[in-house]
Amino acid sequence: MHTKSKDVIQDAPWLKYTYKIIGLAMEVHNELGPGHREPVYHNAMVAKCGKADLSFEDEPFIPVTLDDGTVVGGNSPDLVVEQIVIVELKARSHLGFIKE
Repeated sequence: MHTKSKDVIQDAPWLKYTYKIIGLAMEVHNELGPGHREPVYHNAMVAKCGKADLSFEDEPFIPVTLDDGTVVGGNSPDLVVEQIVIVELKARSHLGFIKE
């Protein structure tokens, strides 16, 4: 069976932004720790992106249209950074009873 190897894209315009966004997300997690609800992490990412001088839209509406332009729905991702990277944040609560 022959499998096609996947080449790493080296010159994609989004690479420098995704690297920066992932770094900011790691900063947020390191500062806040686990267990918060998604809006807490969302607000922290908005603050971090602003301080990092990244242009971004916070929960923009992106319409889904038919070929004739009829809007049939849409999506609102958490962030769109530099008009090129869609960021969808997810949080999972790890809060529970602490066993001593």
